[in-house]
Amino acid sequence: MFKKEFEMSPWTQGQCDWVLNINVTRDWDKGTLHLSQEAAISKLANRFNLTGTPVKGAKTPMDPSLKLTKPLEESEIVGADSFDYMSAVGGLLYLSITTRPDIAYSVGVLSRYMSCPGEAQVTAARRVISYLYHTRTYGIRYCRSIPLEGNGAPHQHDHP
Repeated sequence: MFKKEFEMSPWTQGQCDWVLNINVTRDWDKGTLHLSQEAAISKLANRFNLTGTPVKGAKTPMDPSLKLTKPLEESEIVGADSFDYMSAVGGLLYLSITTRPDIAYSVGVLSRYMSCPGEAQVTAARRVISYLYHTRTYGIRYCRSIPLEGNGAPHQHDHP
């Protein structure tokens, strides 16, 4: 259809497997489309030196019992020269809205402290980045529509 309307470049022929820094993986037999951003996550983790051992507790993006508060003293605010908090949260925000909705809540919490991050906020941001790095193959998986049973519930299928 597009070929009739537009001139197509030779490199645009065939299946899309990479677009806007998003890896696109199809499984035609299972009817799935997987979107992930391993390269962007690795780049973010490398930038903040978080590619080694996982940060303690980084099996989840954020500790559910964590209560962050604004630093009370100006001296408690972590400067961009020691940790570029704005850049870290900006990178996390991009990933949360493209292929990693599992970190959306954590990024929302962290974004409240963009102008005054303390040590607790930096530690929490590091944990989210470490979590992402150690789950960098995760992403969004779209499946063909699943037929509904009589009660409106999807059939039981083996989904990855």
